[in-house]
Amino acid sequence: MALKYLANGNLEPGIYELSWEEFVEEYGYTYPRKFIISGLKVALHALKLCNCQKVYIDGSFTTKQDKPHDWDGCFDPEGIDEKRLENDYPVFGDLDHPRLQQKMLFKGEIFPSTTHANAEGETYFEWFQKDKKDDSPKGIILILLKNFNV
Repeated sequence: MALKYLANGNLEPGIYELSWEEFVEEYGYTYPRKFIISGLKVALHALKLCNCQKVYIDGSFTTKQDKPHDWDGCFDPEGIDEKRLENDYPVFGDLDHPRLQQKMLFKGEIFPSTTHANAEGETYFEWFQKDKKDDSPKGIILILLKNFNV
């Protein structure tokens, strides 16, 4: 899929579904990006084991920056085995201290898409579709985990 980017480097507004292989091809073109992707792969594998179906990826990683610092994401909690998520992967549920733990494990951060991301009450799903500098709309990547077999 040929993705289109705005002049500021963000994806054009919309939700773009990519397979894992397409995602790696589009965004894994430097060593630092490949290193970050290795952490995302661990997070996606754990979420899939908990019956997660959809993950949205955002942040500088979904731009054309050569050296993004990390990836940001949110997952659709519908259908998730919450007991398994809490027991086997508590890092996903600890919304008070997730940043350091998740960055160490996954090289990025991921939150439930329906959780409030800011004081205005926007969900992460809504918040990730806005540029943090000027609130302009931007695109995000959707990865369906039913096809994630890595």
